[in-house]
Amino acid sequence: MTLVDSLTAFTCKRFSRHVASELLPLEGGLYAKVQFWIHWAICPFCRRYWKEINAIDQLQHATRAGRDPALNMTDVKMRLKKNLMKDAS
Repeated sequence: MTLVDSLTAFTCKRFSRHVASELLPLEGGLYAKVQFWIHWAICPFCRRYWKEINAIDQLQHATRAGRDPALNMTDVKMRLKKNLMKDAS
């Protein structure tokens, strides 16, 4: 296995699992972190997934900060879609 193969062996499935669990550290130490960020840099689908998860996280923090817990779900979906469309352009 060449150096390039070993650095690009990080899969989209593994990337998405790590992003979704975020609390768990990557197994493999520094080498795994390097693989994670290289995959993030070369995979447009995972970068988009990263942005979507980040937008959801920001929206959740914003709604928790000063909103009523019984927030209308259609409002949340509309704001999320607006944030994602803004990031895509």
